[in-house]
Amino acid sequence: MPFVNERLTEEQREEFANRGIKRPWSNRTAKPIYRTIDTDRNMCLWNLGNLGRDFFEHDMFLFEWNGEEYFVIMEYVDPNPKEDYIIWSVSEFEKNEIFDKPFAEDFKEALMMYGVSGKPDSVVDFKVIVNLKRENKNG
Repeated sequence: MPFVNERLTEEQREEFANRGIKRPWSNRTAKPIYRTIDTDRNMCLWNLGNLGRDFFEHDMFLFEWNGEEYFVIMEYVDPNPKEDYIIWSVSEFEKNEIFDKPFAEDFKEALMMYGVSGKPDSVVDFKVIVNLKRENKNG
């Protein structure tokens, strides 16, 4: 079964909160409402929140893959609202290169299904581009 977006029950949200995973740059516990999951391959993507008021377009994700947890900060870009695509790119705040990691392609697939919000009832009628290679902003 491919990745699907699903809304968590209150019980599932509490179970996640009990893991004690913090929101980015905060002491508050993350309590996601949605997740993007592939139950057959035992993979799950959680959005833990954005990096705050000044960096709201940078989101921290938790990707559970093969029993391991990977935290990745991605930047959301809508280059032109009139176009039918959005871009998720590795954030300038992400310290690790992830494009060559074993989980990279599965993470990319999950993020493409996640779209903009991970809501199960939202229709992704646009292209989701995922750039896992860090852009060189210095030229």
